[in-house]
Amino acid sequence: GGAVIPIDFVPGQAVVRFAPGSEGLARARQIVGAAGGTLRRSLQLDRAWVVEVPEGSEARVAATLSGMDGVEFAEPDFLMAVVPCESGQCETPNDGFFGYKWDLHNDGSINNATGALLGLTGRTDADIDWLEMYQSLGPAFGGTATIGVIDSGIRDSHQDLVGRVVAARNFALGYPETLTEDRDGHGTHVAGIAAARGNNAIGVSGVAYGPNIRLVNAKSCELYLFPDGSVQTSCPTSSTADAIVWAVDNGADVLNLSLGGSPAAASGSALQQAALQYARANDVLPFCATGNDNYPGIAFPARFPECVAVGATNWSDQRASYSNYGAEIELSAPGGDLNPLGTPYGFILSLDAAPGTATINSYLWMAGTSMATPQVAGLAAMLRANGMSSADAILARLKSTADDLGPAGWDPQFGSGRVNAFQAVTGRALAAMDVQPSKVSLARSAQVTVYLYSRTGFDAAAVDPATVRLHPGGTGSGAGVMKRGTAYMTSTRDVDGDGRADRLLSFAVSDLKAAGLDVGTTTFVLRGATVEANDATPPVVTP
Repeated sequence: GGAVIPIDFVPGQAVVRFAPGSEGLARARQIVGAAGGTLRRSLQLDRAWVVEVPEGSEARVAATLSGMDGVEFAEPDFLMAVVPCESGQCETPNDGFFGYKWDLHNDGSINNATGALLGLTGRTDADIDWLEMYQSLGPAFGGTATIGVIDSGIRDSHQDLVGRVVAARNFALGYPETLTEDRDGHGTHVAGIAAARGNNAIGVSGVAYGPNIRLVNAKSCELYLFPDGSVQTSCPTSSTADAIVWAVDNGADVLNLSLGGSPAAASGSALQQAALQYARANDVLPFCATGNDNYPGIAFPARFPECVAVGATNWSDQRASYSNYGAEIELSAPGGDLNPLGTPYGFILSLDAAPGTATINSYLWMAGTSMATPQVAGLAAMLRANGMSSADAILARLKSTADDLGPAGWDPQFGSGRVNAFQAVTGRALAAMDVQPSKVSLARSAQVTVYLYSRTGFDAAAVDPATVRLHPGGTGSGAGVMKRGTAYMTSTRDVDGDGRADRLLSFAVSDLKAAGLDVGTTTFVLRGATVEANDATPPVVTP
């Protein structure tokens, strides 16, 4: 339910920000009255007010105010939107587990909760190297950071979010501020991608997985009845600006805005930009979705310089088919896309809170830049939780450690590249190695040997053997990851005769089994491996 409003802006309402020295109540009333309006209520942003105007005169009154002395800016109360499912048909899986989360760990396969192989992804390692970050920090990582979610609300009773939300308020026009429940589902899905609690034996993990990660539910989007009879989730500018300022004032370290307008718009909301400037002035980074129109232009608010504009990639490390691109894009992250399997597995799995949800603990696939943005916001929170306090330094780290996609360096399709969680958090590079599928008989083999071949820019002999991890794949292998210990045989010699020493690594089959391999299985497939190294040039690896 809610008020009847047009798509462009709220009827009978405008917003104004007075210049310093002209915000006194008497002077403000005089200015607004001369333009044909009435002060209704103050906003969270200093010197900013909602103005009541006759319906049909919103643009005219705002234009009149804009030209008056004592006014910094005035505009209609524009509307932006969130879209519950940006690409394809959303479907709820039977099981919501890590084996579906190719965005966090893409070993080339999708596996259900029992470890059964459901299908192959488009490209191994087309992920944010989250698992490597998790292994580096450990499951008990206790760093603290707070993410402000400016969206349709958060279902804080979901099993993956219980205890996460530390402050909540509804700023959606026409609704009580206590109605913080998510009646759309979009905000809860976004919150889960950013910060679902990890290592708790249920559901999925968010990028910022630790037990001390917190959420601020700054709700700005609600259900409204439109003139055509449809009910849509929309986000008035005044509501969004209030939510941004309030989230900053209530401890948010980073903000997530998976919302926006048309990428063809010539300009954005001055009120919204002022709120974003308030965030940056308080050392809080806002991350904003570029939009889902496959358009050579970025939607507002992501187009504002105060926002970090985030585009979406698919499970093949390509720009997602819908993702807007252009001069203002700064970073990319997995947002999902349609895939040839005819399944939702190419979308991003996260928490479900849509109307009609059977239980409060269900899960859902969605795809869009709305899903890519919280990947980056969650990673920025992890940097805060690891001791980085400067917003500018965090942004610089995210850009310098991103995996470059497309043309070398920054480009309008991907920005600085797809974020890399391991490299951002640890400051170390990962050299990704493609292992050709190779079946090994467990009945006849006690160990598995992997060869690392030296090449230009990569010295295999210098690799620390203890840092090597194998990602078991295939039916029955489970989702385990085998980290090679120091006790196994290793040697260096020139295997391929090119005059450079290569490294031979051995893995005990018994340990591979302990890491998740079904002991009743007679074969398994090596699908990938990673080595921490100073040079990120991929070496050639054969089993």
